[in-house]
Amino acid sequence: YHVPAWIYNGGGAGNFTKEAANGGQAGETYVPFAQHRSDFINGAFTSNHDVPRLINQANGTGNHEGTTAATITYGNAQQNGRAKVQAAITLLNPGVSWIYYGDELGMSSNTNEHISKYGNENCMDIWYRQPFLWKDSKVTPNYKSGQYLFELDEHNKAILNNGEGIDYNPSTGNVSTTNEFYQWYKAIIALKQYYPKGAKCEFVACSDNILTMHIYGGSNELMIYINTGLNSNQYLVNPGAGYSSLLQLGGGTTSLGADIGAKAYSISAFIK
Repeated sequence: YHVPAWIYNGGGAGNFTKEAANGGQAGETYVPFAQHRSDFINGAFTSNHDVPRLINQANGTGNHEGTTAATITYGNAQQNGRAKVQAAITLLNPGVSWIYYGDELGMSSNTNEHISKYGNENCMDIWYRQPFLWKDSKVTPNYKSGQYLFELDEHNKAILNNGEGIDYNPSTGNVSTTNEFYQWYKAIIALKQYYPKGAKCEFVACSDNILTMHIYGGSNELMIYINTGLNSNQYLVNPGAGYSSLLQLGGGTTSLGADIGAKAYSISAFIK
């Protein structure tokens, strides 16, 4: 979670880019393993069963040395946008990407609700493991383990009540949903399929609101521009000669030299 900590609590994407270039916190996870194993493969995960979910972490308060996860409110555009940015940066790092079930639906882990119901004691991590949001009414989210009821917090209830869970047809294998996070994750995964084998990532010098990822090391080379939503400063995409548009998300631009700075939480990817 160094990425959102630096971007949103440490001075913006520009400061994070400088930190990455200097080999600081942004790279400390990768270097020790790479030094010991020549076949090291990075494995970035969105969240897991022992930590607050991605959307809570991405909106945390504090600074780059430590953040406290935020409480998430259904329909909050800033919270949703920051979660999408964090998901994109996590999944677009080279290596194997791991998605903790429910992060692709924007599920939360609002532990403040646990405190109000049970008190601040052991097993708060049941809120990190809330049941997946199936639309099927026969699959109930409430079940007990000992004295605890595995239930949904208010944010996750709203997702389900608004029909944004997953509808799965076991006879056909088809999945359907109107969930905006699910579509975002699918597009990010599709983008990563263009990465060359053994891809490397460089964070290119950029503005405070735009994080630029240069993916290289093989036959394909990509430039990915991510508007982190910090402000609306103009930023003209300029990947260089030979690039063409590959993917746009959240209103990103398809044109070389066009402005991506004004469209918060958008992505524009180019390939050559």
